[in-house]
Amino acid sequence: MRVINSEFEIVDGIPYHQMLDIIEGAYRICYASEPEGDSEEFIRNKMRLKHFSPLEHCSITVDFIYDRGVSHEKVRHRLAAFSQQSTRYCNYNSGRFGKEITVIKPSFFDSNAIPTHTFNFPQPEYNCNYDCEKCNDENCFKWNLNASESNINLGVNKFDMWFLACRYAEWFYINLIEMGATPQEARSVLPNSLATKIRVTANIREWRHILELRALGTTGKPHPQMKEVMLPLLNKFVKLYPAFFEDLDPKLHLTR
Repeated sequence: MRVINSEFEIVDGIPYHQMLDIIEGAYRICYASEPEGDSEEFIRNKMRLKHFSPLEHCSITVDFIYDRGVSHEKVRHRLAAFSQQSTRYCNYNSGRFGKEITVIKPSFFDSNAIPTHTFNFPQPEYNCNYDCEKCNDENCFKWNLNASESNINLGVNKFDMWFLACRYAEWFYINLIEMGATPQEARSVLPNSLATKIRVTANIREWRHILELRALGTTGKPHPQMKEVMLPLLNKFVKLYPAFFEDLDPKLHLTR
């Protein structure tokens, strides 16, 4: 099992100067005015008036890698295109995935390093009657789950507990695949922490809305794993496309 951090990459977006030309042109059509002066300042003035619809004429595409639980929040947004890695068709027990799952390290569980100890996964007894009090077979997987902490190493902190849970999920998934289950059947045991890649294309107006919610928390505290990706993305947008995003600069807002 691999543990990685969330990340993003801007993969497509027309050059900034072309965005300015296209969006200024849209504003000029609305007001039947001729180009004059500085394009950026003209656009800023219209945005100060809350006139945002011309921003919909330009889009930006970003690739994200984060856990599937967080991805469920992203795909709830409208006026955007999403393409996401499918657990129905991706077989993580195949060679191209290294016969393992990849999970996103949770930022809210403190850990200096991934645990160095190993976990042994006993083969479950499929014909067991689950009467553990009479059986107590030390090789039984169910008995081990119910055993005292001295019989199964549950780790010493929250991160270790999370790590062990993901390792068990991986073990179940691989065994289901090897028993003949299809990826879409075996995926039912995969954790929310499973790493997923998703490509998002949205127009500038929608990106502003996404960042207001998921980076600045204008309607409530963002999920910490969403915020750890979206705040750096917002900072990147401010640098690359200042006229369209500089008013959302995190330094100008009291983030929650």
